[in-house]
Amino acid sequence: MKKLFVLFLIVALLPFTTGCGIFGDNDDAAGLAAMGGAVDFSVQSELAGTISDAASLRASTVSYTMAEIRAMTITVGDMVMSFGELISSSPIKIKFVTKVSSVKLQELVERNEPVAMTIKNSNGEEVKKFEVVLPQEIVTAGENAAPEITISSTGVIEIKVTPTSTAKPVASVETTGGVTITELSAPTIQWQAGMGGTPAAFTNGMNINFSHPVFLITLNNGSSVLNLTNLSCNFSLKVTKANSETVAEYAKAVAAGAEYNEPNQKFTLMVSDDPTTGVLVAEMQSDLTAGTYTVSIPQIVFTAQNGNVFRLKGLTYSFKIQ
Repeated sequence: MKKLFVLFLIVALLPFTTGCGIFGDNDDAAGLAAMGGAVDFSVQSELAGTISDAASLRASTVSYTMAEIRAMTITVGDMVMSFGELISSSPIKIKFVTKVSSVKLQELVERNEPVAMTIKNSNGEEVKKFEVVLPQEIVTAGENAAPEITISSTGVIEIKVTPTSTAKPVASVETTGGVTITELSAPTIQWQAGMGGTPAAFTNGMNINFSHPVFLITLNNGSSVLNLTNLSCNFSLKVTKANSETVAEYAKAVAAGAEYNEPNQKFTLMVSDDPTTGVLVAEMQSDLTAGTYTVSIPQIVFTAQNGNVFRLKGLTYSFKIQ
């Protein structure tokens, strides 16, 4: 647990030691809003079912006509995207496209909370629904931004920020069919100077007299600690100092004692050696410079093998390195 929280902080703090974000220059002038104009935006999604000349009469079979496929839309936040093309008929893979103002897109990203994405049919009925955290990289990409979102048949969401960038998993959860999400209660947070230190309580806005903090987050489901055994998870984290920001996303299987190192992230993410304790560990890989830092966790989603979904979202903490 200690290690996990430390990892989160590392992700956020590291870019500030160099005066810039992990993903490049984060100065406000490089943002989408400053760029103005419109940005290409596309979403590709796989749907269960088949395509036929006439809709199936059997309730057990999901079947669409091409007219129904072309009439589908997807709403991202309050932005409606129309059918662009049928990429594949078996399985059904649809591409939705639109032009979105850079200001609107930046607003969606900077909201720092899960954005609802809903695919609807011609009758306005829900076909598939997700909540996804859009990465800060979309903003820092500036005039090169052209987000391409891909939703797999299993619900995993990946985003390419620019046409030439590598697809990257983001924190998301499918809510189709009234999926029940157990919202986790506030976690217990501790810190230590290093992995060999004695954990102490972390308080919002506290001063820390060392530059290499390690944070431990204990996830709680009500009065019980969440057992992370056999849970898959994805994370989204944002840490801010002055005008610098960074986001990190994960789509990794939880394993006791395992470390997850993301290229160029300069931090370590891990689950404690005993996953039954529900502890995430976030550890910085380099010292932080003096200053005040804000750590935001828009969403952490855990899915058990039996399909139960647990989520922690909306956490914001700050601390000061003296």
